[in-house]
Amino acid sequence: MDLSRSDWNSIFLPGINRSVSRIAFGCEALGGFNWGDVDIDEIQNAIYRAIDGIRPGQSLLFDTADTYGPHLSEERLGEALAAHGDKVVVATKFGVRLQDGKAWYDNSASYADQALDHSLGRLQRDCIDLYQLHWPDGKTPLTDTLSALEKFREEGRIKAYGVCNVPPVELLPLVGEFPGLISFSQSYSLIERADRKHIQALCRAGLVFIAYGCLAQGLLSGKYNNGMQFGVNDRRSSEKYKNFHGKRLIQNLAVVEHLLQQADTIGLPVAAFALQFVLADLPGAIALAGVKSADQWAQNVRALQSALPEDIHLTVREVLDETMS
Repeated sequence: MDLSRSDWNSIFLPGINRSVSRIAFGCEALGGFNWGDVDIDEIQNAIYRAIDGIRPGQSLLFDTADTYGPHLSEERLGEALAAHGDKVVVATKFGVRLQDGKAWYDNSASYADQALDHSLGRLQRDCIDLYQLHWPDGKTPLTDTLSALEKFREEGRIKAYGVCNVPPVELLPLVGEFPGLISFSQSYSLIERADRKHIQALCRAGLVFIAYGCLAQGLLSGKYNNGMQFGVNDRRSSEKYKNFHGKRLIQNLAVVEHLLQQADTIGLPVAAFALQFVLADLPGAIALAGVKSADQWAQNVRALQSALPEDIHLTVREVLDETMS
Protein backbone atom coordinates (compact mmCIF):
# COMPACT_ATOMS: atom_id res chain seq x y z
CA MET A 1 0.00 0.00 0.00
CA ASP A 2 1.20 3.50 -0.79
CA LEU A 3 1.09 4.95 2.70
CA SER A 4 1.98 8.36 1.27
CA ARG A 5 -1.66 8.38 0.16
CA SER A 6 -2.96 7.81 3.67
CA ASP A 7 -2.64 9.48 7.06
CA TRP A 8 -3.94 8.93 10.56
CA ASN A 9 -7.47 10.01 9.67
CA SER A 10 -8.02 8.78 6.12
CA ILE A 11 -6.89 6.33 3.48
CA PHE A 12 -7.12 6.37 -0.30
CA LEU A 13 -9.03 3.53 -1.95
CA PRO A 14 -7.62 2.70 -5.39
CA GLY A 15 -10.17 1.82 -8.04
CA ILE A 16 -12.81 3.75 -6.13
CA ASN A 17 -10.58 6.84 -6.20
CA ARG A 18 -11.83 8.21 -2.92
CA SER A 19 -10.20 8.97 0.40
CA VAL A 20 -12.27 7.50 3.22
CA SER A 21 -12.22 7.85 6.98
CA ARG A 22 -10.20 5.16 8.72
CA ILE A 23 -13.19 4.54 10.99
CA ALA A 24 -15.97 2.84 9.00
CA PHE A 25 -19.66 2.42 9.81
CA GLY A 26 -20.75 -1.21 10.24
CA CYS A 27 -24.38 -1.87 9.29
CA GLU A 28 -25.06 -5.44 10.42
CA ALA A 29 -27.32 -4.30 13.27
CA LEU A 30 -29.32 -2.28 10.72
CA GLY A 31 -30.70 -5.65 9.60
CA GLY A 32 -32.35 -5.92 13.02
CA PHE A 33 -31.55 -9.62 13.49
CA ASN A 34 -29.65 -11.53 16.17
CA TRP A 35 -28.11 -8.54 17.93
CA GLY A 36 -30.61 -8.24 20.77
CA ASP A 37 -33.05 -5.34 20.97
CA VAL A 38 -32.26 -2.90 18.17
CA ASP A 39 -33.84 0.49 17.45
CA ILE A 40 -33.74 0.84 13.65
CA ASP A 41 -34.73 4.51 13.80
CA GLU A 42 -31.80 5.19 16.12
CA ILE A 43 -29.36 3.48 13.74
CA GLN A 44 -30.72 5.47 10.81
CA ASN A 45 -30.31 8.64 12.87
CA ALA A 46 -26.69 7.61 13.48
CA ILE A 47 -26.19 7.25 9.72
CA TYR A 48 -27.40 10.82 9.14
CA ARG A 49 -25.24 12.12 11.99
CA ALA A 50 -22.24 10.31 10.53
CA ILE A 51 -22.84 11.81 7.09
CA ASP A 52 -23.16 15.30 8.58
CA GLY A 53 -19.74 14.86 10.18
CA ILE A 54 -17.84 13.86 7.05
CA ARG A 55 -14.81 16.06 6.53
CA PRO A 56 -14.30 18.07 3.31
CA GLY A 57 -12.55 16.02 0.64
CA GLN A 58 -13.24 12.77 2.50
CA SER A 59 -15.86 10.04 2.21
CA LEU A 60 -17.24 7.57 4.74
CA LEU A 61 -17.32 3.81 4.18
CA PHE A 62 -20.59 2.05 5.05
CA ASP A 63 -20.25 -1.74 5.18
CA THR A 64 -23.16 -4.17 4.88
CA ALA A 65 -23.98 -7.59 3.39
CA ASP A 66 -26.89 -9.23 1.62
CA THR A 67 -27.43 -11.64 4.55
CA TYR A 68 -27.81 -8.95 7.21
CA GLY A 69 -31.49 -9.04 8.09
CA PRO A 70 -31.45 -10.88 5.71
CA HIS A 71 -31.59 -8.20 3.00
CA LEU A 72 -33.05 -5.53 5.29
CA SER A 73 -29.73 -3.86 6.06
CA GLU A 74 -29.08 -3.29 2.35
CA GLU A 75 -32.61 -2.00 1.78
CA ARG A 76 -32.51 0.40 4.72
CA LEU A 77 -29.00 1.57 3.91
CA GLY A 78 -29.99 2.19 0.30
CA GLU A 79 -32.85 4.41 1.44
CA ALA A 80 -30.69 6.31 3.94
CA LEU A 81 -27.87 6.99 1.48
CA ALA A 82 -29.96 7.72 -1.62
CA ALA A 83 -29.23 11.46 -1.52
CA HIS A 84 -25.60 11.27 -0.39
CA GLY A 85 -23.72 9.47 -3.17
CA ASP A 86 -20.95 12.05 -3.30
CA LYS A 87 -20.07 11.60 0.38
CA VAL A 88 -20.23 7.86 0.89
CA VAL A 89 -18.55 4.66 -0.22
CA VAL A 90 -20.80 1.61 -0.08
CA ALA A 91 -19.39 -1.86 0.52
CA THR A 92 -21.49 -5.00 0.54
CA LYS A 93 -20.88 -8.74 0.43
CA PHE A 94 -22.10 -11.93 -1.20
CA GLY A 95 -21.39 -15.63 -0.88
CA VAL A 96 -23.78 -16.77 1.85
CA ARG A 97 -27.03 -18.26 0.56
CA LEU A 98 -30.21 -18.50 2.62
CA GLN A 99 -33.21 -20.65 1.81
CA ASP A 100 -35.90 -22.35 3.91
CA GLY A 101 -34.12 -21.40 7.12
CA LYS A 102 -30.83 -22.92 6.01
CA ALA A 103 -27.55 -21.16 5.18
CA TRP A 104 -24.63 -22.32 3.07
CA TYR A 105 -21.73 -20.79 1.20
CA ASP A 106 -21.66 -20.35 -2.58
CA ASN A 107 -18.82 -18.50 -4.33
CA SER A 108 -19.75 -19.57 -7.87
CA ALA A 109 -19.71 -17.01 -10.66
CA SER A 110 -23.36 -17.68 -11.48
CA TYR A 111 -24.50 -17.04 -7.92
CA ALA A 112 -22.28 -13.96 -7.57
CA ASP A 113 -23.92 -12.55 -10.71
CA GLN A 114 -27.41 -13.06 -9.26
CA ALA A 115 -26.45 -11.74 -5.84
CA LEU A 116 -24.94 -8.59 -7.35
CA ASP A 117 -28.12 -7.79 -9.26
CA HIS A 118 -30.19 -8.15 -6.09
CA SER A 119 -27.79 -6.00 -4.04
CA LEU A 120 -27.79 -3.26 -6.68
CA GLY A 121 -31.57 -3.15 -6.48
CA ARG A 122 -31.77 -3.13 -2.70
CA LEU A 123 -29.07 -0.46 -2.38
CA GLN A 124 -30.69 1.65 -5.13
CA ARG A 125 -27.41 1.97 -7.01
CA ASP A 126 -26.22 1.49 -10.58
CA CYS A 127 -22.74 0.56 -9.38
CA ILE A 128 -21.47 -0.75 -6.03
CA ASP A 129 -18.23 0.82 -4.84
CA LEU A 130 -16.74 -2.24 -3.13
CA TYR A 131 -18.15 -5.73 -3.66
CA GLN A 132 -16.74 -8.36 -1.32
CA LEU A 133 -16.68 -12.14 -1.08
CA HIS A 134 -18.12 -12.77 2.39
CA TRP A 135 -16.88 -16.30 3.18
CA PRO A 136 -15.00 -18.88 1.09
CA ASP A 137 -17.13 -21.92 0.28
CA GLY A 138 -14.28 -24.44 0.36
CA LYS A 139 -14.90 -25.70 -3.17
CA THR A 140 -14.87 -22.84 -5.68
CA PRO A 141 -11.29 -21.85 -6.59
CA LEU A 142 -10.65 -18.32 -5.36
CA THR A 143 -9.26 -17.42 -8.79
CA ASP A 144 -12.60 -18.32 -10.38
CA THR A 145 -14.48 -16.02 -8.00
CA LEU A 146 -12.00 -13.18 -8.52
CA SER A 147 -12.26 -13.60 -12.29
CA ALA A 148 -16.03 -13.20 -12.03
CA LEU A 149 -15.60 -10.08 -9.91
CA GLU A 150 -13.15 -8.66 -12.42
CA LYS A 151 -15.75 -9.19 -15.13
CA PHE A 152 -18.35 -7.31 -13.07
CA ARG A 153 -15.87 -4.45 -12.72
CA GLU A 154 -15.23 -4.34 -16.46
CA GLU A 155 -18.99 -4.24 -17.01
CA GLY A 156 -19.26 -1.19 -14.74
CA ARG A 157 -21.48 -2.87 -12.15
CA ILE A 158 -18.86 -2.51 -9.41
CA LYS A 159 -15.88 -0.19 -9.02
CA ALA A 160 -13.63 -2.55 -7.07
CA TYR A 161 -13.77 -5.76 -5.08
CA GLY A 162 -12.33 -7.45 -2.04
CA VAL A 163 -12.42 -10.66 -0.02
CA CYS A 164 -13.34 -11.41 3.57
CA ASN A 165 -12.22 -14.27 5.79
CA VAL A 166 -9.76 -15.69 3.26
CA PRO A 167 -6.49 -16.69 4.99
CA PRO A 168 -3.87 -14.03 4.16
CA VAL A 169 -1.30 -16.66 3.19
CA GLU A 170 -3.67 -17.90 0.46
CA LEU A 171 -4.34 -14.40 -0.81
CA LEU A 172 -0.79 -13.06 -0.99
CA PRO A 173 0.25 -14.96 -4.18
CA LEU A 174 -2.75 -13.48 -6.04
CA VAL A 175 -2.02 -9.82 -5.34
CA GLY A 176 -1.39 -8.03 -8.64
CA GLU A 177 -3.12 -10.65 -10.80
CA PHE A 178 -6.57 -9.05 -10.54
CA PRO A 179 -6.67 -5.29 -11.20
CA GLY A 180 -9.88 -4.63 -9.25
CA LEU A 181 -8.81 -6.47 -6.08
CA ILE A 182 -8.15 -3.68 -3.56
CA SER A 183 -9.08 -4.99 -0.11
CA PHE A 184 -9.25 -7.89 2.31
CA SER A 185 -11.06 -8.17 5.59
CA GLN A 186 -11.06 -10.32 8.69
CA SER A 187 -11.62 -10.04 12.42
CA TYR A 188 -8.93 -8.04 14.20
CA SER A 189 -8.91 -6.37 17.61
CA LEU A 190 -6.91 -5.88 20.75
CA ILE A 191 -7.72 -9.45 21.77
CA GLU A 192 -7.46 -11.07 18.32
CA ARG A 193 -4.17 -10.30 16.57
CA ALA A 194 -2.86 -13.71 15.50
CA ASP A 195 -2.43 -12.85 11.80
CA ARG A 196 -0.78 -9.47 12.28
CA LYS A 197 2.41 -10.26 10.34
CA HIS A 198 0.53 -11.76 7.38
CA ILE A 199 -1.89 -8.82 7.33
CA GLN A 200 1.02 -6.40 7.28
CA ALA A 201 2.54 -8.33 4.36
CA LEU A 202 -0.68 -7.97 2.34
CA CYS A 203 -0.83 -4.26 3.12
CA ARG A 204 2.75 -3.85 1.92
CA ALA A 205 1.78 -5.74 -1.24
CA GLY A 206 -0.85 -3.09 -1.99
CA LEU A 207 -4.17 -4.18 -0.46
CA VAL A 208 -6.25 -2.18 2.00
CA PHE A 209 -7.10 -4.06 5.19
CA ILE A 210 -10.62 -3.61 6.59
CA ALA A 211 -10.57 -4.87 10.17
CA TYR A 212 -13.94 -5.97 11.51
CA GLY A 213 -14.82 -7.03 15.06
CA CYS A 214 -12.55 -4.26 16.34
CA LEU A 215 -14.63 -3.93 19.50
CA ALA A 216 -14.99 -7.73 19.87
CA GLN A 217 -18.79 -7.62 19.46
CA GLY A 218 -18.98 -4.79 22.00
CA LEU A 219 -16.85 -6.39 24.72
CA LEU A 220 -14.14 -3.73 24.31
CA SER A 221 -16.64 -0.93 24.81
CA GLY A 222 -16.16 -1.33 28.56
CA LYS A 223 -19.86 -1.69 29.39
CA TYR A 224 -19.93 -5.43 30.19
CA ASN A 225 -18.90 -7.39 33.29
CA ASN A 226 -18.67 -10.99 34.47
CA GLY A 227 -22.34 -11.07 35.46
CA MET A 228 -23.73 -9.96 32.10
CA GLN A 229 -26.45 -11.95 30.36
CA PHE A 230 -27.72 -11.79 26.80
CA GLY A 231 -31.19 -12.73 25.58
CA VAL A 232 -31.87 -15.60 23.20
CA ASN A 233 -32.25 -13.06 20.37
CA ASP A 234 -28.61 -12.02 20.82
CA ARG A 235 -25.90 -14.19 19.24
CA ARG A 236 -23.51 -13.41 22.09
CA SER A 237 -25.54 -15.73 24.33
CA SER A 238 -24.10 -18.64 22.35
CA GLU A 239 -21.00 -20.42 23.66
CA LYS A 240 -19.41 -20.15 20.23
CA TYR A 241 -18.91 -16.45 20.94
CA LYS A 242 -16.09 -17.41 23.25
CA ASN A 243 -15.06 -13.86 24.13
CA PHE A 244 -18.14 -13.67 26.37
CA HIS A 245 -17.81 -17.01 28.15
CA GLY A 246 -15.61 -18.92 30.55
CA LYS A 247 -11.90 -18.36 31.00
CA ARG A 248 -11.69 -16.25 27.87
CA LEU A 249 -14.19 -13.75 29.30
CA ILE A 250 -12.16 -13.42 32.51
CA GLN A 251 -9.01 -12.75 30.47
CA ASN A 252 -10.82 -10.23 28.32
CA LEU A 253 -12.26 -8.34 31.28
CA ALA A 254 -8.75 -8.02 32.71
CA VAL A 255 -7.68 -6.45 29.43
CA VAL A 256 -10.68 -4.11 29.47
CA GLU A 257 -9.82 -2.98 33.00
CA HIS A 258 -6.36 -2.00 31.79
CA LEU A 259 -7.84 -0.27 28.75
CA LEU A 260 -10.13 1.80 30.96
CA GLN A 261 -7.10 3.09 32.85
CA GLN A 262 -5.10 3.86 29.71
CA ALA A 263 -8.05 5.48 27.93
CA ASP A 264 -8.62 7.72 30.93
CA THR A 265 -5.03 8.99 30.77
CA ILE A 266 -5.59 10.38 27.28
CA GLY A 267 -9.22 11.37 27.75
CA LEU A 268 -10.88 8.89 25.40
CA PRO A 269 -13.89 6.56 25.71
CA VAL A 270 -12.56 3.02 25.93
CA ALA A 271 -14.26 2.09 22.62
CA ALA A 272 -12.38 4.88 20.84
CA PHE A 273 -9.17 3.74 22.52
CA ALA A 274 -9.69 0.16 21.28
CA LEU A 275 -10.24 1.44 17.72
CA GLN A 276 -7.25 3.75 18.01
CA PHE A 277 -5.12 0.76 18.98
CA VAL A 278 -6.09 -1.07 15.75
CA LEU A 279 -5.23 1.99 13.67
CA ALA A 280 -1.85 2.25 15.39
CA ASP A 281 -1.18 -1.49 15.15
CA LEU A 282 -1.83 -1.54 11.38
CA PRO A 283 -0.93 1.79 9.74
CA GLY A 284 -3.09 2.37 6.69
CA ALA A 285 -5.86 -0.03 7.73
CA ILE A 286 -9.54 0.79 8.22
CA ALA A 287 -11.26 -0.08 11.50
CA LEU A 288 -14.87 -1.19 11.06
CA ALA A 289 -17.25 -1.14 14.02
CA GLY A 290 -20.96 -1.88 14.15
CA VAL A 291 -23.17 1.03 15.19
CA LYS A 292 -26.49 0.97 17.03
CA SER A 293 -26.80 4.64 18.01
CA ALA A 294 -25.56 8.13 17.29
CA ASP A 295 -23.78 8.14 20.66
CA GLN A 296 -21.86 5.01 19.73
CA TRP A 297 -20.78 6.58 16.45
CA ALA A 298 -19.70 9.76 18.23
CA GLN A 299 -17.51 7.69 20.56
CA ASN A 300 -16.02 5.68 17.70
CA VAL A 301 -14.89 8.67 15.64
CA ARG A 302 -13.06 10.13 18.60
CA ALA A 303 -10.40 7.55 17.71
CA LEU A 304 -9.49 9.88 14.86
CA GLN A 305 -8.82 12.95 16.98
CA SER A 306 -5.13 12.05 17.32
CA ALA A 307 -2.69 9.19 16.88
CA LEU A 308 -2.26 6.81 19.79
CA PRO A 309 0.93 7.75 21.68
CA GLU A 310 3.64 5.21 20.91
CA ASP A 311 4.52 4.58 24.56
CA ILE A 312 0.90 3.74 25.41
CA HIS A 313 0.61 1.53 22.32
CA LEU A 314 3.66 -0.45 23.41
CA THR A 315 2.46 -0.67 27.01
CA VAL A 316 -0.88 -2.12 25.93
CA ARG A 317 0.81 -4.62 23.63
CA GLU A 318 2.95 -5.81 26.55
CA VAL A 319 -0.13 -6.23 28.74
CA LEU A 320 -1.86 -8.17 25.96
CA ASP A 321 1.11 -10.49 25.52
CA GLU A 322 1.11 -11.21 29.26
CA THR A 323 -2.63 -11.49 29.83
CA MET A 324 -3.58 -13.45 26.71
CA SER A 325 -0.69 -15.95 26.81
